[in-house]
Parts: sequence; C-alpha cells; structure tokens
Amino acid sequence: MKIVNIFLVALLLTSVSSVFSGDKKKSMKYTQYVPYVDKASFTPKKVDLSGIKKVSSSPGVSVVGGLANTYYDFQTNGGDEHRVHVLPDGSVHVVYMGGTNRAAIGDASRGSFYAFSSDFGETFTNLGRVEFERAGFPSLGVTSEGYALIVSHTGAVLGTSLFVDALPGLGIFTSYDAPRAPIECIWPRAAVSTNNRVIFYGSSGGTDVPGNTWNALDLGTSSFAFTENQPLFPDVGNEIRGSIAASAGGKVALVLINGLDLPPVADFGNNNIILRESTDGGLTFGDPVNVTGYSADTSSVHEAFWLGISAIYVGEELHIVWNEVLDQVPGDAGISYFGPDLRIKHWAASVNGGVPTTAARWDSVHFSINQTEGVNHLPLDYPSIGVDENGILTVVFTGFSGDTLNADPVSGYAYGDIWAVSSANNGLLWGEPTNLTNSVDMDDRYPYISSWNESGKINVMYMSDSVAGSFAFTDAAPVSTPDFLFLKVDHPSTEPYDFYATAVEDKTPAVPERFSLDQNYPNPFNPSTNIAFTLAKAENAKLEIFNTIGQRVATLVNGKLPAGQHNITWDAKDMPSGIYFYKLEAGTFSQVKKMILAK
Repeated sequence: MKIVNIFLVALLLTSVSSVFSGDKKKSMKYTQYVPYVDKASFTPKKVDLSGIKKVSSSPGVSVVGGLANTYYDFQTNGGDEHRVHVLPDGSVHVVYMGGTNRAAIGDASRGSFYAFSSDFGETFTNLGRVEFERAGFPSLGVTSEGYALIVSHTGAVLGTSLFVDALPGLGIFTSYDAPRAPIECIWPRAAVSTNNRVIFYGSSGGTDVPGNTWNALDLGTSSFAFTENQPLFPDVGNEIRGSIAASAGGKVALVLINGLDLPPVADFGNNNIILRESTDGGLTFGDPVNVTGYSADTSSVHEAFWLGISAIYVGEELHIVWNEVLDQVPGDAGISYFGPDLRIKHWAASVNGGVPTTAARWDSVHFSINQTEGVNHLPLDYPSIGVDENGILTVVFTGFSGDTLNADPVSGYAYGDIWAVSSANNGLLWGEPTNLTNSVDMDDRYPYISSWNESGKINVMYMSDSVAGSFAFTDAAPVSTPDFLFLKVDHPSTEPYDFYATAVEDKTPAVPERFSLDQNYPNPFNPSTNIAFTLAKAENAKLEIFNTIGQRVATLVNGKLPAGQHNITWDAKDMPSGIYFYKLEAGTFSQVKKMILAK
C-alpha cells in the first residue's frame, strides 16, 4: 500500500495542466499516514490541565455519563464501523473504544464500551465494558430482535470476537471467538444480515496475501460458516480501510480501499475502491467489483485515497462515500495535493451513470489548509453516511476550519469540528457544508451517523475532547478525558451548493482561470435556453441536464472539444415546468448550476 504523504510548501507555478493556470502562488499540503502499532501500554507524560479553562462545550448528550473509561482517544484506522444505530422504536445503541487506566494508556483496560437509550437519545445508560480482556476497534450491528452485536479484536493472539447482548440495552453479552489461524482477522467490520447471520471481515495486520479475510456467524446455531477465515480478495495484500453494509432484502457489501502500491502491482483494483456483494444474506459472495475505475498509473496526476470510507444500503442500492485527493507529484511515494483537490466523493450505481459525484470539497470559506490536524487527519476526513425516512442522504465528517489561531495552546494541534452535507436527489447534488458542533476550544472528531434516521433528522455520535490531538497514538498530546456525545439535529440544507464558485484565497484558486460554466440565459426560460462554458484546453467534456430527483433528462455534450468558449442550446419544449440542474465535467473540472423552466 502506498504511504500517503501530503506536503505543505509555497510554490510558484506557471502552469499545472488541467488544474491551475496563471502565475500565482499555490499552497500544497504535506502529511504522512502513520501505520497503527498496537502497543500493550505506555506511560503518558504528565501535564497539569487543571488550569486550562474552556469557554464552551460541544453540543449533544453524553453517552459516557461521567465515567472514567475514555482513556483512549485514537478511534479508527479508517473506515466506518457504524458505531451508532437508531431504531424506529426509539432504541439507540452506541459503542466507543476507551480505557480505564490513565497511568498506562492502552493496557489491559482498553476495550469497547457500550451505552443504550430507549428514548431516541434524550438520555443514555452507560453499561460499561463489553470484553473481559484487552480489546479494541469495535464495530456495531443490531440483531432482528434489537440486541446489540459488537465485534472487536481481542486476545494475546489477536483475532475477531463477537459479543451479542441478551436483551436490548441489557449489557450482558455472550461471546464468540472467530478462528485465529492460519491468518488473523483484526480491525473487524460487521453487519447483521437476514436470519441473524453476522457477516464480518478484517485485516491480517501484516504483509500476508490475501491480506483481508471474512467469515460469518449464525446466531441461531452459534456456529461459524468456516473453520478458517476465508480470503476476501485473494490477490490483494493487507488493507485496513473499509466498510460493510447490509440491506433488509439480504444484500451484503464488503467494501475496501485497495491503496496504490509503488511500484504498481498486478493485484485486483490497485488504487481503487473494490467490493464483493452477496444477494443471499451473506451465504455466498459474487466476484470482486472495481467501483471507481481509477488508474494505477503513477506517471501523471491521478486520484488517490486517504483513510475515510463508509457504506450503507438505501433500499437495495449500495451507496459509498470516501476521502479523495489528486496526487500532483506522480511517481513519488507520497501524495501531494492542493486544498481544492481534497474532497469527499459519493457513488451509487444508478446515480450520474455510476460516475462518482462530489459531496463536499475543500474551500477556504469553510476549511483550513495551514494547520496541524494530528495523526492521520486531513482538513476534511472520516466521512460517515446515513439516510432519513424521506430518503435524504447525509454525510458527516471531521473538518478543520479557521487558521493557525484555531489551535490548542497546550498541544499545538488544530481543533476539529463535526460537519455535514445533505442530498435530496440520491447523491447527485449536495448542499453547502454545515458545521454541526462549531465549538470553541474543543476538539471534535470521529463522527458516526446512524444508517437510519427519523424524518428530517440526523443522529450523530462523536468524540469531543478539551485537548486537541491524540494522546493514545503518535501525537503525544497530554492525556485528557474525552467525552462521546450523541447529537440529534435537523439535516443540513439540500439546496445544491456550487463548490467551484466559492471564493477562496488567491494562493489556492478553486478552479482553473479559463475553465468555467456560465449561468444559462435566459433564466427563467421557455422553451429554450443557452448554456455557455469555457475550456482551458482540449478536453473530453460532458454537459448533462438533471431533474430535481436526480434523473438525467438530457445529454447535450459528450466528447472531446477544443479549448475556448462553447455555446449549447437546450430545447426543453417536451419537458414539464420546474427546476433543472445542468452539470459540466471536463477532465478534473466539474460544476453544477440551477435553471428554471417556466411555461
């Protein structure tokens, strides 16, 4: 897997093909993905935090309840473990990773901690530790009876263990240890499919091929499907970034980021999101599928992945979101990107012809680019996707706003917030990013949204800390007492937001100066209107029209066009009155605008 680096340098460019033009200073970001090392414990440095006064707190209801069991603030290696589930009967299940020994972070007291609410999250009971031995990195599901299913890795010989509650919210768990040999399965993800069949997969944690394995537990017979965990992608090496989803109709998707290997190797889907899907409740899985279809060629600018990925089913259709950048320094062992090339992408097979759409994108109005976010974090990171009863999709994620002044004076790391974007047309177009927490001098990270949400609402569980950065991993931040908060709010606006028209600093322009999409004229119109756009260079271009529910109603351009201005007329005489959206894609450029047909 390619080591992910993102570097911050002041750079004078005369031209960056298809990305920037003109003689302006550009800002690039540098960081390095740090592979997680599971130390048994360490003694933290002592820092007196008693004199640190906070002027505000983050919003939400504590699921911890003041218990001293949160001494482990590094929560995930990437990928949504679905750690909050809200059910239509008002039950809320949450799980987080913590510890009870402040003096020896990560010792045998580290494990999964479970909390339950029976009133849609107004109050919580923290039921304490799930495992009886050192454990970590839990994933959460719910059985058909409403019992919590928690999966984590445990033991001196690491492997997956599954824990099923005796009743909803009781906190008395029956444990099942999955096979350990010949390849361990750690950092697991799990989902409960039809007939209470628990599907889980994880990582080997090493250099083994296959690097990821899966298995299933039948809760009716208390038996595993296989005596040895099965290869997930037989020729793909160890990968740790993934998610899992199950539908009511028996579909199960095991989703994985196959990181770019240098030099490139001939495994399946190198530098892509890959998946295997079951249609029979996890009894069998189909052949591997390459979702994104990106190139693994490192000789030119190319898409590259960071840590976050999340998947759910909306009905019987799979939706996936993830972090993505454009690597501006091909062939290097790291990733170098401009702020505007950092985005959260969305994919569903029926949306936009199966071409990923942009759910959120860096801009300087909302996010920072010049801070130190801490280990394995970017200015936009760790997306998690959910849907409400009306079909409104929402993605929550960690975001860092402001400038260098918005940093913790004790640790030196930036304060994070929890952000969200929503879509009313199945993920084709997304609203403006909204800061859900917007807390002063508090570090909010690691958001999880419930897969199911009440009409008009979203339910989010996240970590909030008075000290920014991680004390449990490489940041060496002072040990504090994080809280885990449950936040129920209205979903953000779904009014389509034009990421590319947002003002940004001159040093990081949001679009190439000669790539543009103009507002149609006339607008409103009847029955025809003119759409003008400009290309900075010869490029494959696509101009499409969509209605408000995300259906493509016309394709006006689909092919290579020369550089310069182009004018296209859309005759809508056969279309009903209403709001329409037109979208231009040309190379890495993409922009959407709204128009009104008024007959």
